[in-house]
Amino acid sequence: MGGPYKITITSPSGTEEARENVFLVLGQPYNFDYQVGGSAPMVEELVVVGRRIGEVVYGVSTQYNRDDIAKTPVTSRDFKETLKKDSKVFIDRSNSDAIQIAGNNNRFNLLTIDGIRQNDDFGLNNGGYPSLRAPVSVDIIDQLSVNTIPYAVTYSGFQGGNINIVTKSGTNDWTGSAYYYYSEDGLLGSKSKNTNINLTFKDKTYGGTFGGPIVEDKLFFFAGYEKFTTSTPVTRGPAGSSFANVVNTVTQADYDQIKSIAQSVYNYGILDLPTGLPEKDEKIFGKLNWNINDDHRLVVSYNRDKGNLTVTNNPAVAQGASSNGTLSAASNWYNNKFKLDAVSSQLFSDWTDAFKTEVKVGYKEQKANPTPLGEIPFSEMQVQTPGGGMLVFGPDQFRHGNELSVKLWNIKVKGDYLIGDHTITAGYEREMTDFFNLFLPNSYGQYFFASIADFQARSATSFNYANATTNIQADGGATFDSDLDAYYIQDSWNATPELTLIAGLRYEKYSSTARPRENPFFFSRYGFSNTSTYDGKHLLLPRLSFAYDLSDTTKIRGGAGLFGGGNPNVWLSNSYSNDGIATGSVRVTRSSAANLVAAVLDNVSGTPVPAEAQALVAGGDGSVNAVDPNFKIPSVWKFSLGVDQTFDLGAMGNDWLVTADLIYGSVKNATTWTENRVIATGVTPDGRPIYSRRPGVPSSGNDLILTNTKQGESWVASLNVAKTWDTSIGIIDWELGYTFTDVRDVNPGTSSTAQSNWDNLATDDINNPKLATSNYELKRNIVSAVKWSKEFWGDYETSVSFFGQNRSGRPYSYTFSGSSSVFGDPRQSSRQRQLFYVPTDANDVVLAGGLTWEALDAYITQNGLDKYRGKIVPRNAFRGKSVTQIDVQFRQEIPGLFEGNKGVFVFDIRNLTNLLNKSWGQELTPNFPFVVPVVQATGIQNGKYVYSGPIQNRDQRFSVQAKPSVWQIQMGVRYEF
Repeated sequence: MGGPYKITITSPSGTEEARENVFLVLGQPYNFDYQVGGSAPMVEELVVVGRRIGEVVYGVSTQYNRDDIAKTPVTSRDFKETLKKDSKVFIDRSNSDAIQIAGNNNRFNLLTIDGIRQNDDFGLNNGGYPSLRAPVSVDIIDQLSVNTIPYAVTYSGFQGGNINIVTKSGTNDWTGSAYYYYSEDGLLGSKSKNTNINLTFKDKTYGGTFGGPIVEDKLFFFAGYEKFTTSTPVTRGPAGSSFANVVNTVTQADYDQIKSIAQSVYNYGILDLPTGLPEKDEKIFGKLNWNINDDHRLVVSYNRDKGNLTVTNNPAVAQGASSNGTLSAASNWYNNKFKLDAVSSQLFSDWTDAFKTEVKVGYKEQKANPTPLGEIPFSEMQVQTPGGGMLVFGPDQFRHGNELSVKLWNIKVKGDYLIGDHTITAGYEREMTDFFNLFLPNSYGQYFFASIADFQARSATSFNYANATTNIQADGGATFDSDLDAYYIQDSWNATPELTLIAGLRYEKYSSTARPRENPFFFSRYGFSNTSTYDGKHLLLPRLSFAYDLSDTTKIRGGAGLFGGGNPNVWLSNSYSNDGIATGSVRVTRSSAANLVAAVLDNVSGTPVPAEAQALVAGGDGSVNAVDPNFKIPSVWKFSLGVDQTFDLGAMGNDWLVTADLIYGSVKNATTWTENRVIATGVTPDGRPIYSRRPGVPSSGNDLILTNTKQGESWVASLNVAKTWDTSIGIIDWELGYTFTDVRDVNPGTSSTAQSNWDNLATDDINNPKLATSNYELKRNIVSAVKWSKEFWGDYETSVSFFGQNRSGRPYSYTFSGSSSVFGDPRQSSRQRQLFYVPTDANDVVLAGGLTWEALDAYITQNGLDKYRGKIVPRNAFRGKSVTQIDVQFRQEIPGLFEGNKGVFVFDIRNLTNLLNKSWGQELTPNFPFVVPVVQATGIQNGKYVYSGPIQNRDQRFSVQAKPSVWQIQMGVRYEF
């Protein structure tokens, strides 16, 4: 891929003509026109010798070349900044910069580098990378593509989209670069609307590339190195502080008092809220290209990404305040250290003019070791403040025992055979993945204190503890494997010079040698085993597509096919980690046995875990996560129709390119979760079920089942207009894209654990959620890119690039607040997820707790809830505020020290809109899990809900994404040869 390439035409007499500086674009054929004849003798035979260097993508795809990547305005050197030029792509700044493609869950994407899988195969990293940041530097990328719907059967393992990277290679010319980029808090805006932004950081990136021949025309190398250092901006603090987002229910005085008590009574330092914490990232890349002979070519590459990311927690709470009203001290944060190593080899062979093969072998190993910043071992402690908030300190409950290792072998063998107008493609692929996952939340214990006074008196209200039954963390780790074998065949038929038809069939089969331990208690309760895995499950994926050149200016393309997989292995891992036998849990409250209360909740020290609690873990009937024995691998039918139209508009110029795509998706099987320890036993006034504990099950814990739903659909419509003007004042490239999405699902699968996926969902029926607007739907996304360039002297270019985006806000739901027992929902107190019922009038509900109808009715009217009077508000029926931002890059080339060299100065401004006006460019998003509680339902009286005040503060459920909401400048200098 890439280039430059040279095409040479040689006549029988030995006369040669050449076309140089030919560049190839990923996924696009290169049309080469050459007229044979003229004054030359009649040609009786024309022989074309060449090598197919890449697969043309039929379906919906967008490609970017080196120039597109280099001239994208950015302040982070991540290739996803280029991807957002595609209006079907959304980068979610509130979710670790997760990449969403056409309204799909970011965990359902596939990342490939040089055609070999480089995904986050476990599914923990929201960004979708196998490392916490981009696994490779943008400086080693030659071509980048977003394959939203590629119909060829060689593509699989995703339901969202495929992001494919082609890396640079060495050539006969010596090439290289050295670069340095810098940004800091002094180059960052300080205000977004009425929110003051006070962040401390320094971003430094330096690196270089070098490539050339080892043996001319035969053996080449290319290498790259990059190092990035920064500090984590801290954006959340107590009331009265200068942080971008303040927790009004936790004051600075509360913080200082709890900090003092923790030190004097518990001898524990909760740590202050620093303004920044150090982070680094180091990338190494190497590649060898060997032209063995005219018919065989070998490519070997290696890349490493190693670094850390400091996570500033917004913790889940034990009880009382919602997670939105909590503040965590730095001791509750953690340093996520990671390392990625990946090796790949590819052999391309031309056995005859008609038969060609590819053999690819890849190996990838990723490791993650999140380490708490606070001293360990020590329990996580949650202290309720007088304002009803919560201060949390001590090691985060989810990092008490947490370690991950993933090893993946990937083998691909493919052959193409040309016979007449048909190209027959057949292949075999095998993926072998080994996992080790240690995830034992609360294995140091978690205490909840109802007041600061109770905290000082060492008198806890509740205590949660979970561990291996041996009370040794390492014994609770899950070791398992997941393998995949795939077979496919495809016929690409050039039916006419204008029409290409492609039909293919792909078969995938999953296997595993490891099973979770069988829990006899689980089997006796439900009549099926908890040992089911993906072993033996399969998918049959038919595909059909076409491309038709209606005329020289009109091309029509479309297709239909089944796409499956992309199911995060972390969801399968839950079954191995939570079998109810190897691990157990215990919860102690003030209503527990007196001797247990005295031993666990009184005279709390924080470490070690009380022996009385440890003894209870050995019961062997703990919480279970299981896969439904009838579980089907998730898959979705996708249909698309697209048109590429070129227009000539007279005075406005020729060669306007308009691309339109319509995509429909229909779920065949999707994932959802149910809790088997509860059953419906009643009905509320608005018709939703009331759940109760199933008879005979333990009084605490859960049995969560990963199962299927057949509901779900999506509509995506996109339009893109592009035009280039070559004028006396320079070259102007302009592009405008618009995408509309309408996505409905049952469970969006927003998290990594079974419980989080089950309970982080606004619903009116906890075990049968309704089809509703997806959390991943971005109703409208408009993007525009403008680039102007001109060479004022010599070959040294001056360019200015603009990127603008206007998009809809994120969806959210109105729900009930508080820890109501009305619904029988065991997670309502912490998640506040029960969808709100809008009363018809004052006679429709009973008001209590100082709540007046005038106040409630005003809230209903002001927030647009009045259109749902007498109904339950649907999930995600409302949206946050839309966002408009413009970024800009100025780039200037200057002469280098030697001929053919050049220097480059780069000046990027992200969110220029905020620089022009402090009230512009703000990203205000609903807090996860995207619910806005209204009032509490405390009971049912005479067939009516009892609503109790106070009305919750709506604004506290939204947060300003601090850094993206203000302008930022990045400056860079490069030397290239």
